[in-house]
Amino acid sequence: MRFAFAGIVLLLLAIALELIGLASGFLLDDVRDEREAILAQLDADELRDFARKQGDPVLGWDHHGPRTLDGKSCEGTPTVTTYDASGARVYEGYEPQSVRVVVVGDSYAAGSEGSDDEAFPARLAAITGLSVANHGVGGYGPLQGFLKLQRVLGTYPATEVAILTIMYENIYRMANSYRPVLYDSSGLLYGLKPYMEDKRIVPHPGAAALEDIGRFRAEAERAFDEDFWARPRFGFPFSLALFRALSAEGFQLLEAQKLLRKLGRPEYARAYRSEALAGNLLALLERYAAFAEAQGVTPVVLFIPRNDLDTQSASDFLQAHAGRLPEGLIAGDVGTAAIDWQRFNLREDDGDTCHPSPYGYDTIARHAAELLASRRLAGLAP
Repeated sequence: MRFAFAGIVLLLLAIALELIGLASGFLLDDVRDEREAILAQLDADELRDFARKQGDPVLGWDHHGPRTLDGKSCEGTPTVTTYDASGARVYEGYEPQSVRVVVVGDSYAAGSEGSDDEAFPARLAAITGLSVANHGVGGYGPLQGFLKLQRVLGTYPATEVAILTIMYENIYRMANSYRPVLYDSSGLLYGLKPYMEDKRIVPHPGAAALEDIGRFRAEAERAFDEDFWARPRFGFPFSLALFRALSAEGFQLLEAQKLLRKLGRPEYARAYRSEALAGNLLALLERYAAFAEAQGVTPVVLFIPRNDLDTQSASDFLQAHAGRLPEGLIAGDVGTAAIDWQRFNLREDDGDTCHPSPYGYDTIARHAAELLASRRLAGLAP
């Protein structure tokens, strides 16, 4: 009788755990993966179109110029984005043959949702009088920015300074091999990409994955299983899936970000203290500095906050690891600038998706100009 009672208790406990695991898949973000919904959208014709228009077997995706794209900002304002044959975003007065500064990075470098002349590299050119090449690409992580620099720097023999821009959140992107694993609604369904793991670079799977839908699907499946941000399949036993999710560092970092935001603390603080992520970033900065200096170019890294919810995690990271940063690397953080945050983004009530306003991009450019001048780079003076 006693054993039967114990068995019933254990059974009820197991059922309760399964119900908790089942409910968590519907109630908690970041617990269950979205592979079925993502993979169901894959299409061979769309993959070919992606490969032709923007796919890249090294970077994942890139600007295939020359081309002009019409778009709209998050406010509905029409925008025009113009790229030259090298994929650089052009602006009034841009002189490719005279480039002395090359900027790489994500959409904040590219100037997304702004006009050609409003992008921060264009504003940096206007402020300093230098020709600045804008090779920012939307969705890029720091590794892609570095690999992009390796590709284009030789195009500009007069370059004196390289600027690798890193929006605070982009420390996440370094460990991500397939964009929808981290951002399931990113708009980059075919965004396989190079990533970093244990301080080493893991390359994009190559052209074959962009040419064959079966190969692409296999790589996407692998990412959903093995990516740093991978979440367990949602299925029986649900309690085990929940345990795997809760014990994964990726899940813990995303949940910590949400908690820190609610508490009014710097939301990326834990990410920049994570040895897995911070170690990868330090390793990348070492590679970046070594490459730039070998080309006779001064390496600059510029961190950019998304909004006022976190304006110090990057500076804290730089201070904590000052002894591990490359000696020749110049580091800056726009979060230290005096900024009117109600004007920085196009819509501050939607600062997680809208990009900087003209004021925001100009603020980034002025901080970059001050940083270059403070080190007397490219002939600038304080």
